[in-house]
Order: sequence, then C-alpha cells, then structure tokens
Amino acid sequence: MGRRRLPYKRGAKPGSGRTPGEVERNIIKAYRRFGSNRYELVLLFKPYYLDRTPSPATMDRIKARYPLNEVQKQIIKRYEKQSLRRTCPYRYDQDTKGYQMLF
Repeated sequence: MGRRRLPYKRGAKPGSGRTPGEVERNIIKAYRRFGSNRYELVLLFKPYYLDRTPSPATMDRIKARYPLNEVQKQIIKRYEKQSLRRTCPYRYDQDTKGYQMLF
C-alpha cells in the first residue's frame, strides 16, 4: 500500500496573533488615566492604529491581563523580563570580553 498522507497543519500558531506589547501598554495607560470602557478605548485608538486597532473584546482581555494589584504587577514585570530574555538570548560580558547566553 501507499503512504498515508496527513493533512497539513492549518491556521496561525497560538500566540502569533497577540497584540504587540507596546500597544498593550498604551491601552493600559489610557484605561487607567481616563477610566474608559472598551468601546471608548477603541474610538480613542482608532486614529492612531487605523486597521490594526484591537477589537472591544481584545481590549477587555488586555485589561484583564494587567490588574492593579501590586503582587500581580510584579508577576507581570517578571513575565516581561522573561519574554525579553527569550527574544535576545545573548548579552555582552565585560569580564570575558565576549557574549554569553542568558539561559
């Protein structure tokens, strides 16, 4: 018999469609400063991000991701540091005059 052909994987990979971090931080700043609801936030950011403006449901998900509790803020900062480390796994070390991996 012939080889079985499996279907190709379809669709975007998980996490690839997430809103960029800078956009998320701007949304959180505006939400905390003005106290706007999700629809007002969309109207506020529409002129800046045009067709890349997150939907109202995404605005709610972003707000839920960044709570006001101090302990939760520390966890978020730790997560952001880890994600930065994943994007740039090397750093320059003055002592050895070379690059070292951070992991």
